[in-house]
Amino acid sequence: MDGLDIGGLSNLLNDSKKASEVRESHFQQKPGAASATVVTRRGVVEAPAPQPASQNASQKKPESSNIWDEEDIPTEDALLAVNDGRPAPRYETSFKQAVGTQDTFLGLSDKTPLTSDCTHLVVKIHFPGAGAKDLNVDIKKTRLLATSKTHRLFTYLPVDVDDANGKAEFDKAKEVLTLTLPIIHEF
Repeated sequence: MDGLDIGGLSNLLNDSKKASEVRESHFQQKPGAASATVVTRRGVVEAPAPQPASQNASQKKPESSNIWDEEDIPTEDALLAVNDGRPAPRYETSFKQAVGTQDTFLGLSDKTPLTSDCTHLVVKIHFPGAGAKDLNVDIKKTRLLATSKTHRLFTYLPVDVDDANGKAEFDKAKEVLTLTLPIIHEF
């Protein structure tokens, strides 16, 4: 017979059968069980041999006196973003610009109504039923956390602010906390 080798055909069928069995056993595993398969040069799929326990132990991270690894420690943002069940109060942000009559009527300066020419970010947070003593505010360059006994607001700010030079006012009649934060321009 020209070019037909029964032995070669038999090897191909056996390789295909092995690959099929490995595939079926892989799909029959429980979802949590992990097993890797190796594709050899000839296209045969084989399950790798299990490693002895001594090799697995040597691949683990070296023991140290630390209680946990660095990557196990949550970041500040991860801790602040945890929702404790209190609803978020209603709030609005706006931009403030220092303009004079020469800007408004004559257009003598290069100021535009764009946010890039604004000097302050104003955040108004409505805390119904709260007093000034009930409020806690934590402001960082890019985020804001404001809480009362009944409400909690955590949000990222639309621009970077100078958190050390901000101003806060609480209007008791309207139950509104107004934060005026200088904007950091990085251009």
